[in-house]
Amino acid sequence: MSKANELIGAALDALAHEDQAAFDSAAAFLADRDDADRMLVEAATRAISALWRGGWQPADVVRIATRRLTDWHGRVAADLVAWELRAYAPATVDERWRDQLAGLEASVWWTGATWPRGRRATGPAGWWPCPGCWSCWGC
Repeated sequence: MSKANELIGAALDALAHEDQAAFDSAAAFLADRDDADRMLVEAATRAISALWRGGWQPADVVRIATRRLTDWHGRVAADLVAWELRAYAPATVDERWRDQLAGLEASVWWTGATWPRGRRATGPAGWWPCPGCWSCWGC
């Protein structure tokens, strides 16, 4: 397991135990890593994939992120949903899901597997470190 994954695990464990200081510490260490954005996108897409297996649809993910956090977080969730759906052959994605994604105006506007720092910084607190992003999806 990479150090970044260990830090993500430590942050999630801190969330589960409602330990804000431990979360802040893990998030601070993670934020200083060059691979932090890539690892966080990977962790977020794993969480979204787990939601699919649990019966969630794209609009559900965005609705919960928006309701529990902010509109900005909902837009981030929509973009991450679009990123995750790229892993599936278009013919295997239900038309309703494609319609939901189109209705959400979600897009993968970045290149590579890294969340661009400029976009990250435009949110109210960024998407990371943001305990709400993880807890609202049941991570």
